[in-house]
Amino acid sequence: MTTLHTQTDSALVHRTVDQAMHRGVTPCASEAPVAAVAATMASHAIHAAAIVSPAGDRALAVSDLDVIRAALSDDARRTAADVAREPMPAIAAGAPLATALALMATQDVAHLLVSPEPDADGWPAGVISSFDLISVLAGRDPALTRVIRPGPARPLVSATTLATTTVEAVMHPGVVHCAPSTPLVEVAGTMADLRLHCVAVAGVGRRPGGDEHFMWGLVGDMDIVHAAYRGELDVPAATIAATAPLALAQSSDLRRAAALMTEHDATHVAAIGRSGLPSGVVSTLDVLRVVAAG
Repeated sequence: MTTLHTQTDSALVHRTVDQAMHRGVTPCASEAPVAAVAATMASHAIHAAAIVSPAGDRALAVSDLDVIRAALSDDARRTAADVAREPMPAIAAGAPLATALALMATQDVAHLLVSPEPDADGWPAGVISSFDLISVLAGRDPALTRVIRPGPARPLVSATTLATTTVEAVMHPGVVHCAPSTPLVEVAGTMADLRLHCVAVAGVGRRPGGDEHFMWGLVGDMDIVHAAYRGELDVPAATIAATAPLALAQSSDLRRAAALMTEHDATHVAAIGRSGLPSGVVSTLDVLRVVAAG
């Protein structure tokens, strides 16, 4: 367990995993085709599913990037069991959220399986994610921030392959951004309120001992987790923003975006419009919707 250094982090010390977790587990069958796993993730808006053992005491993690890598291999015969990784790290329901934060940060994972209660039947009690933790860090209720809210209508995508779909056709138009000086705890609040896993940092920054300059970058939810583990939630967003974020033209095909994601273990890629500025963001869930259609 880590020692937390900021007042905001104190919520993680006094609250337990069962107070913030998502109850229940979204499972997938070991023999499920990759497209079916993609459909499950896309329909539930989740970034990981689990192949749970019959006894319920062990689960293999299947992440969004695992599914996308399989889709890029063009082997339609691959199943969930073929792409599943090592067992999903587990944590007790009664453990402090600080312990969950430390486990996510040190193992660099965004999901933890919550072990069943002692008097339960052995099936996992639920899952806690990085998004749940940043919601608590920002002073929000994870049960409310997880609710999928109605959003602007987006065009239907008729293409059923990554190579025949453009980034522009599936991306989230527009970019939610904050100023470089915004404290990370406020960035976490923006993510929680808008149900985002990524926020852009754009504006005028200052080099240490140097002049002012325009900068832009991206901060993801796992960046917030790592910063909280280090006790740095009060530092400006510019301190940790990826100032050379993954980006490509919005006219590019989605296969190129998917390849960038898997190459860099990234869940978001910025789309660049005709003006040369960011025009939107494409996420792994956007890619999975097309994989599911195939």
